Amino acid sequence: MKYMVSWRLDTANFEDAAREFLAGKGDPPEGLTHLGRWHVPGSSYGWHLMEGDDAALAKHLAFWGQYLDLEVAPVVEDDVAGAAMQAVFGD
Repeated sequence: MKYMVSWRLDTANFEDAAREFLAGKGDPPEGLTHLGRWHVPGSSYGWHLMEGDDAALAKHLAFWGQYLDLEVAPVVEDDVAGAAMQAVFGD
């Protein structure tokens, strides 16, 4: 499953979070693959797209939850969404 994790950094934790990120702890644990990460310059917002198992995602989120406000959404590509719509609404 793919997951889009959006985050908002608590400014009180900015330095600690930056040090963890620079130390390589932004990389997901085994069982979870990094697909892309985007930061909004000059803000505390961003997104991380990952793919893998629930246990690895839970581990990654447990670590970063001490620094960031996190929201997680499972995501699918157009072909999967289209097939679901076809099954429901197709003729």
